[in-house]
Amino acid sequence: MNADRKNTRSEGSKLSRGFWVGFTLLLAISLLVFLNAPYHSFLRKFNPSEIKHDDVIGSALVETEESQENISVENINDNPNSNANYLTADSFTTKVLTSDDIHSGDLVLVNEEYPYIGDTSDFTDYNQEEINGYWVSTYKLSFQKKIASGIKELAKAYNDNFNNDKRFFVYNTSDTDTSAYPLYAENIPERASGYCVDIALKAEGSGAVAISDEVALWLSENCYKYGFIVGEQPYHLRYVGKANASVMTQLKMNLEEYLDFLKDYTYESPYCFEANQHSYEIFYIPSQGESTDVVVPKSNDYYISGNNVDGFIEIILVDNPNQ
Repeated sequence: MNADRKNTRSEGSKLSRGFWVGFTLLLAISLLVFLNAPYHSFLRKFNPSEIKHDDVIGSALVETEESQENISVENINDNPNSNANYLTADSFTTKVLTSDDIHSGDLVLVNEEYPYIGDTSDFTDYNQEEINGYWVSTYKLSFQKKIASGIKELAKAYNDNFNNDKRFFVYNTSDTDTSAYPLYAENIPERASGYCVDIALKAEGSGAVAISDEVALWLSENCYKYGFIVGEQPYHLRYVGKANASVMTQLKMNLEEYLDFLKDYTYESPYCFEANQHSYEIFYIPSQGESTDVVVPKSNDYYISGNNVDGFIEIILVDNPNQ
């Protein structure tokens, strides 16, 4: 009987030692996994509904003014830690968007099915804007004020490249030419958004002629540096902002394709990319009806655009907090 007790204690001791060895090993593995878990992904898990609502709505996304000649675009989605550790529950707040906001912004899709009914309060024209180094068909051409600097930068780069031999001429912006003999007669609905510009060449005298194949090629290869993409026609440029234009050019997508592509990305799992030596996150937010709560950073620059259909696109400048 004593032998049986001794054997029982021996077996119990072995089981006890086995338990503690296993427990210690499991604890060590768990600690290693925790320490190496993607910090960014961990912080993304907090519930946006628990964020305190306040009056902080963020600042407009800053377009870098540095030289655009060496723009490179890189998809960094394969590296979940590349877009940094600025994200904490305390660094975000919420902003309420209305159903009307869907129809305004750089990324609104405008066509025959979805006409432009967005904001026109920031429209300007060439009676109010300085023209330097290029020509316009009329000073009454109206457009979104924010694209004026992009047009100037594009015109300067164009003139530098062609040595003023093929003179830059802004023919249409928000309206289609309805004169008896229009140069570009195609009715392009997105002109109404004010984010478009049609490029021609200055002819002798006061007229204009259509762009050449050489100019069309140059525009297609360079307009993204100034916030534009080529639209339905080679002479028709659409402003979408420098960051979006860069990544759309890299992805070889038009605006409609790009908006569909972004619907696969959410606040919890954004599309990450680098452009102009900056890192960005971008994602789709479906509309919730009359009002939609969206999560926005308190310090980092960001921009939100409606898509004119069913939701919003938010882009965050990750690596340059607006302090």
